[in-house]
Amino acid sequence: MKKFIFMHTVIMGIWACCIIFLHLQLIDWINFSFLCGLAATLFAVCIYIWKSKFLHLFTDGFRSLGSFFMPINRSRALHRANEQIKQDEKFQHFKELLAQRLFILLTSVASASILISISGIFLYY
Repeated sequence: MKKFIFMHTVIMGIWACCIIFLHLQLIDWINFSFLCGLAATLFAVCIYIWKSKFLHLFTDGFRSLGSFFMPINRSRALHRANEQIKQDEKFQHFKELLAQRLFILLTSVASASILISISGIFLYY
């Protein structure tokens, strides 16, 4: 939680410096920060869906249907390499840790950007 608050504060400071150094008008700054917040939210939601394995059954079904209609001769070495990657605990832990950190970063960017744009709207009107 402390990391989230610290990152949130840093990102809000970056947005405050952005208006000073880039010489943006207030309405352009509001629009740009809101757009960045929406993009970060979209990427964070994609990571959350990937981590929850919500579409795992769906993609496995298409993968099996694809091999039924278009049989692709995979080499045994490629099949063994794919299985080894799936069973490698260090690599799986690295992927989970990377996804978790990226999710926290994107969530803090999204919330800070949208909060900044809402506060900018109050300043504008």
